[in-house]
Amino acid sequence: FGSALREMLSEAEARHFTAFVFCAMLAYSMQDLILEPFAGLVFGMTPGQSTQLSGTQHSGVLLGMILVGIGGIFIFVSVRRLTVDLARFSAWGDVRPRCANTPVEEIIPADDEPAPDTPPLVRRAEWNVNLLLFVAQGIQVLLVSLVITTFYVVFGLLIVREETLLQWTTVGELTYERDWAVDIAIFGTDLIFTRQLLLVALFIGMFSGLNFAVQVITDDTYREEFIADMTAEVRDALAVRAVYHRRLVATT
Repeated sequence: FGSALREMLSEAEARHFTAFVFCAMLAYSMQDLILEPFAGLVFGMTPGQSTQLSGTQHSGVLLGMILVGIGGIFIFVSVRRLTVDLARFSAWGDVRPRCANTPVEEIIPADDEPAPDTPPLVRRAEWNVNLLLFVAQGIQVLLVSLVITTFYVVFGLLIVREETLLQWTTVGELTYERDWAVDIAIFGTDLIFTRQLLLVALFIGMFSGLNFAVQVITDDTYREEFIADMTAEVRDALAVRAVYHRRLVATT
């Protein structure tokens, strides 16, 4: 372990990344030490109230971790299935247009030859493709969640009034300290932004992102519409690999 640690720290990029991770985890761990004194000093909360505030924060963190974990599982299953489908070609006619302007363009087998039977990707190559697709699809799910969350925040600002919020919640009055209530005047209309509106929009956005991840797995139409462009270059690279294995590897 010592020799491996010395070898890792001998590289400047590895040292910088280690320092960044250390500072990030230290800052994340220090928030508990800062949150409760800050709540007591600035907002005049008692120790019991500040402890409840910390519990609420950690409950939100736990819920987010659970949702991200569930969504990650669905994305991982989708990526594994997608990788297998991308490496499969039914005929050389499907391979030919993907190998245009590549070094193997002139040696592509004829359409009447046996269909490609390329061996599975080795473990390292498979993980590289899986990681690429996982990150790309994760960004898609994140964008879907952000767009839907933003839509419902704007929709709530335009539609929901303070009287409606007071009827739907147990609070008697909206305050900035407790509810993050902010009045926004646009074109002579008073709009109100609150913590309750943000939480509801975030919940709907996260649930919609999870639903999108599930639909990508179960619905072929979703995969064709949202993943085709993302996987085009990977599919082209696997097409070149199929020709390479048929013409060069099989003859050696």
